[in-house]
This record gives sequence, structure tokens and C-alpha cells, in this order.
Amino acid sequence: QWSGRLPTANSAGSSFGQQTLAGRKAVAVYFGTFDPPHENHAGLVEFTLSQGLAAEVVVVVNQDNLMKPFAVPAADRVAMVEARFAATEVGRRVTVITSMEEDHPGRA
Repeated sequence: QWSGRLPTANSAGSSFGQQTLAGRKAVAVYFGTFDPPHENHAGLVEFTLSQGLAAEVVVVVNQDNLMKPFAVPAADRVAMVEARFAATEVGRRVTVITSMEEDHPGRA
């Protein structure tokens, strides 16, 4: 039974990168436009991982919005977010997708 508290890197029996909730790996999901992605976005992801709040983070980049005609295209924002984490220590624990990718594979 889950205690209602998220494990941290300092929790008894917890090891960095192996956090679990009821025997399952904890995954954080971070939604946003990321237009542009900046260091505060990266800092939140890195903090989440370094503090043991999740074993991995899925960054979900919102699709293009017709109400924002001057926004950078979603594919370019995904590439920027991926590039930001590619060469970092936490990069292997960050997955970047678009908000439509799950429902419409290959169309994002």
C-alpha cells in the first residue's frame, strides 16, 4: 500500500534512479509549450531526477497552436529540448515526445 509520500534520494531503502511507488518505477510527466525551452525548464527536470522524485521524466511538447501563429513549430521545439538533454548526465532518463504522438504515431 502506498503511503502517500513520494520517495526521495534520502529515503531509507531508496537508491538514486530506482525509485518505486508500490513496486513500480516513478515517472514524472512534464507538459508545456517550451517556446523556447530555457534553463528553468531544464532545471526542473534535473531537480526532479537529482532529488529522486522520479526515475525518469517524459517531456511532452504541446502541438502547434493555430492561435499562436508565430510560435516555433512543435518539431523544432522537440529538437531543441532533445538537444538540451542529449549530452547531459540525465539525458538517458529523459524522453521527449509531442502531445499527439501517443494518439497518432508518426503524425506528430
